[in-house]
This record gives sequence, structure tokens and C-alpha cells, in this order.
Amino acid sequence: MLRIKNAVKLTDLLFYESANSQGKAIANLSSFGTATSSDTDYIQLSKISAGFKLTGKVAMSWEDERLSQSNLAYQIKVGNSPKTTSVPEPSTLAAIALATFAGVGYKRRKSA
Repeated sequence: MLRIKNAVKLTDLLFYESANSQGKAIANLSSFGTATSSDTDYIQLSKISAGFKLTGKVAMSWEDERLSQSNLAYQIKVGNSPKTTSVPEPSTLAAIALATFAGVGYKRRKSA
């Protein structure tokens, strides 16, 4: 049985999109680790066009010696994610190629 050595809990998380908005509740997070394992949780927020505020409570706990070197931590990272581009299905590409070859063949046959 693995014994929990440390834990980080983020609770009562509220996301405010602008100064005048009401807070929108988002999921609570709990991460636990042992001497040989770790746990990572993510919340992704998107389509944010202006400033925002994130509020909540954090609780950190550990057993034995106090931890160091980010063995018990949480981070908030802000940045832009690259926009995804849709890639056509192989069958769509095959249909386009077939239509192109058929058109070229028809044009050659008609001009001959």
C-alpha cells in the first residue's frame, strides 16, 4: 500500500472574466504524491479576450521532513495555445485526386 506523503488541494476555484462578471465555479483539484510518484492536474480555460481573475483556496500538507525544490507546489501558467488546423481525411484527399485525374482524362479524351 502506497502511503501518501504530500498533497496539494485547490478548492473553491472561481474564474472572473472581467471586473464586472460574477465568478464562475470551476473544478476543485487535488494532487497527491509519494516518495516515488507524483500527480499533475490541469485546468484549461480558453477564449479569454480580456483580463481575468482566478480566486480560491490552497492547502498544502506533507509528512516527515519539510519538502523542498518544488516537491510540493502549484503553478498558474498563462499563455497562448497554438490554433489547431484541421487536416483533411485521407479519403477526402483520395476523392480530390480521383476527381482531378478524371477531369484531366476527360479533357484529353475530348481534345483527341
